[in-house]
Amino acid sequence: SWDFESLEKKINPQKDVDGFLENSPYSGATALAVWEMLTAFSLIEGFKKTEDFLNSKKIILIGKGKAAGGPTFKLLREKGIGVSVIEKKTKNPKAIIRSADVVISATGVKNIVGKHNLKKGAYVVGVGTGDLNEEEVAKIAKLYNPNIGGIGPLTIVSLLKNVVESCKNLE
Repeated sequence: SWDFESLEKKINPQKDVDGFLENSPYSGATALAVWEMLTAFSLIEGFKKTEDFLNSKKIILIGKGKAAGGPTFKLLREKGIGVSVIEKKTKNPKAIIRSADVVISATGVKNIVGKHNLKKGAYVVGVGTGDLNEEEVAKIAKLYNPNIGGIGPLTIVSLLKNVVESCKNLE
């Protein structure tokens, strides 16, 4: 098995296009993808700035893992967006999630978001594979991204943007 942390320490932060390292100059590709999805939602809703769309909303992030939830939390905070996190030890997560205007789920737990914990008219970003019970979410959410073809392609684009940026910085 891989010792991820010892491998990670060998990476030059200037080349960390994934944005996993604390001192990486790049935002996490998945976090950037989430921001792009939120930007799409805000444009659909008639806002010119994503921040203006989000500032009036209660935002809940489910999961704070290294690859998705943690970087998403960091990016939102850097942009001055208030966000609350649901972790395994959070008490009464269902009620907290149900109170959210925006739900970002980054757990990889199948169907963690659905009719049992989603408020009508919420905006939903599913990051983890299968996090959303898509059939249920489609009937409840104002806007959401599909499990397949949603955040994945945006993550790849964001990663490639970071790669191009890193090449420019090496010149």
